[in-house]
Amino acid sequence: MHLITLRLWIANWLDILQRYLIKDRFNNFSRSELIKQLMELENCYKSVTSDLNPQIIHLVDDVEAIARGDLSVLTERSDWNSLEFSITFAVHDPLNVFLDELCELIADLPEESPLRRKYRLPERFY
Repeated sequence: MHLITLRLWIANWLDILQRYLIKDRFNNFSRSELIKQLMELENCYKSVTSDLNPQIIHLVDDVEAIARGDLSVLTERSDWNSLEFSITFAVHDPLNVFLDELCELIADLPEESPLRRKYRLPERFY
């Protein structure tokens, strides 16, 4: 489930709740129905956060490797055609473009350059 889905679901639920409160029909909204709606919201939230947490951890691991000088890291790419594309795609793709450009610049440096020795480049740059 995507974060956008959660956002839409919450907005829809709040809209329903607001209509009941404004029309003073909240008393007609049974306690069991309210509990059911809140449980659905909680399950939706848990589902989204359980999907998002591993993606964020993976992204942090990639960034740490890059900070240590390993420019051979290729962060996770998502498939635009996939329904389950990564929420962190907005970070992964520009980071990969940046890394490619940085690797090209470093690869153009002389072999004896301290920067060239400091960073590990992907195999295609050797």
